[in-house]
Amino acid sequence: MSVLGERTEMDVDTRENDLSEILLTTTRAADLLEVHESTIKRWCNNEEMVSTKTRGGHRRILLEDLLRFARERSIPLALQMFEPFESMVWWGIEASRERGDFELINQLAMKWISGSHPQLLEPLWLYMQQRAEVPVEDIMDQSVRALMVHVGNLWESGEIDVGQEHLYTQLIVDALHSLRKLREASLQISDTSARRAVVGCSEGEQHQIGALCTRIVLEHLGWRVYYLGANVPLEAYAKAQKKYDAQMVCVSFVPPRKRADALRCVRVLSEFYDPAQPYHLVLGGSALEGASVDEEAPFESLCVFTATKTFREWIKKTFSGFQVGQEAIQ
Repeated sequence: MSVLGERTEMDVDTRENDLSEILLTTTRAADLLEVHESTIKRWCNNEEMVSTKTRGGHRRILLEDLLRFARERSIPLALQMFEPFESMVWWGIEASRERGDFELINQLAMKWISGSHPQLLEPLWLYMQQRAEVPVEDIMDQSVRALMVHVGNLWESGEIDVGQEHLYTQLIVDALHSLRKLREASLQISDTSARRAVVGCSEGEQHQIGALCTRIVLEHLGWRVYYLGANVPLEAYAKAQKKYDAQMVCVSFVPPRKRADALRCVRVLSEFYDPAQPYHLVLGGSALEGASVDEEAPFESLCVFTATKTFREWIKKTFSGFQVGQEAIQ
């Protein structure tokens, strides 16, 4: 039988059968059913729930038996929304949470958006962030990015047309917006208590996913974000920063944008910079992978990030101790 902690290198279709024998501790079973562990033990002792014991006397429950038990008793179980992929979702999330291994989660997402289950992508990321408490920046760096690369490769190889590429991209955007709304519903931030940022895409750039990820991370940290969207003239960033007295401006660059476009952004915004309203300029995106922007600039700081996690760490360090909404950056 499979036990937590083992890792296999099979693809999604193979794992559908292999993961039918996942063993859970009573603690994990209680967490999934949202009941006390003593309730699980009582059900097992009364032989209402099927279980086995290890040589050391520790009780174990097959995930498959737990799912069946929940269905028979009409017990709501969040994993049930992923039927028939419950076991793979559980295993994939455990791997991502405990080892930072997103391989199976990404295989599932890739299979779903190009198959008959595209509607499962949105609840998957919500479940990971809300129930499994996988950091949102890890979802973006490890899952969103991998999925976008996969879609791009399909388009470049001719396996999908432009319409399908747009469809898959929009599915990813919709799923990201669900992460936004999750945090938005839990925070009520007044204009006076939140730091402010202006976020958008570079001129000529229509792909918003990188900028949207930046927006979500900032909002999860309690910032008020003024989101300008795609294809934003550089002068618009300067005007928005002045109007909203933003402490940060973030501009996203993805291929075919290059380092030269980022340098132009720095020079234009430097011309509009007002020392009376200082701010940090942050440039990011896959187009700047391995690039540095070492221009002389008047900003509070000029930073380049190509990973959401390092961006979030920088924010927490730069604005340490500032109280935002329900979360203190420390």
